[in-house]
Amino acid sequence: ADERQADRILSVFDQARATKRYSPASTFKIPHTLFALDVGAVRDEFQVFRWDGIKRSFAGHNQDQNLRSAMRNSTVWVYELFAREIGEEKAKRYLKQIGYGNAGPSTSKGDYWIDGTLEISAYEQISFLRKLYRNELPFRVEHQRLVKDLMITEAGRNWILRAKTGWKGRMG
Repeated sequence: ADERQADRILSVFDQARATKRYSPASTFKIPHTLFALDVGAVRDEFQVFRWDGIKRSFAGHNQDQNLRSAMRNSTVWVYELFAREIGEEKAKRYLKQIGYGNAGPSTSKGDYWIDGTLEISAYEQISFLRKLYRNELPFRVEHQRLVKDLMITEAGRNWILRAKTGWKGRMG
């Protein structure tokens, strides 16, 4: 999706796949960060989350994290902390409020965006991201701007690339 022009371009490679829902996996860190900021589970991008000492398979997870590093490294243990603080009922309300996929945060573990029933299609994901891009989500504008800042992977003189990987494989 290209939002730079008034006619907004959307190019679709596989129409059938774009309508099918899948686990959001690590792309869920985008709305999850908004939820965590809203409930006060995290104050800002500088707050430090102390590593619990449990060795995980991805070295980037085996250290203290802040919001920026947790987003960049897809540090599951930080987002599991957020999930516990947010709680399942509040997460359901947030998901319904923003129209996020099937709005189903349920699993016996705390990582419902990976191993639970939560699913979203590419079209629904684009709709959500457009609202974030325009600061139209029901969250404080400064929180939406912070999340967009956390997503910056590259920038040039007149362009910014924001991204979040969505791989579902377990790395710790």
